[in-house]
Amino acid sequence: MDIRLLIGITTLILLALPGLLFGADASSSSGTQAARMNLSQFPTVAEQVNSNAPIARRLYVVPDDSIPARTPEIEARIRASSTQMRSSGYIDAETYEVEVIDLALENLEMFSALGNVTSGLSFVPVSIDGSFLDSAVALGSIAEGGFVNDKRTAVSRIFHLSDLGYIILSETDFMSQESRAVIRESHVNISVNGLPATHVLLKTLDGDVQSEFTWYSNDRAFHLITDYEISKGSLEFRDILEFGRLTAKELR
Repeated sequence: MDIRLLIGITTLILLALPGLLFGADASSSSGTQAARMNLSQFPTVAEQVNSNAPIARRLYVVPDDSIPARTPEIEARIRASSTQMRSSGYIDAETYEVEVIDLALENLEMFSALGNVTSGLSFVPVSIDGSFLDSAVALGSIAEGGFVNDKRTAVSRIFHLSDLGYIILSETDFMSQESRAVIRESHVNISVNGLPATHVLLKTLDGDVQSEFTWYSNDRAFHLITDYEISKGSLEFRDILEFGRLTAKELR
């Protein structure tokens, strides 16, 4: 079974999950709801901030009202989540929305060592050397995404840190598959490498939590999920932003 059906941590979900809760709406050359937008009316991030990062030319930060409407219920929840994240620093969530880590661990046999996966990827995964993940135990990796020249365009890695719990890091070769991201203006709440990024903290009534970060770097898109509560401004928050800055180096 494709792990994407279980934990949704690859190309489309990588870019679209934060759109449902707090971040970006994904599109690709194959055509989705966002792809049907007339993006020519909006400046890219490169045009907005004069960024030299190639990926900036595929990022669009647009007013919320310009995003094609989903169902009224989903649209209402997106707006409510955005407001709560800004005012309270977290979003009320249902249990199933914070089970990504649990589902990955239940299907850990589908993961393998990164060395067994790298040759089948369209890119070289970012190094974790010198980052907060340097001391983490790597539990496995899985190739995902689409195909470019018979190579997969995404990889997800799962780690464990004694003081931070479990972490899933998903990385997508954003440029090779000609993807683009349409990001709601109100959802951009952090910046990584001068590009718009998102930080989401989900909490359930039972006390379960899930922290998520989405950012872009050169030709990559990253999505990090952990079952540890990471609030804005905390040491862990700063460590992840620093890791985001480390990913700015060109790997291709």
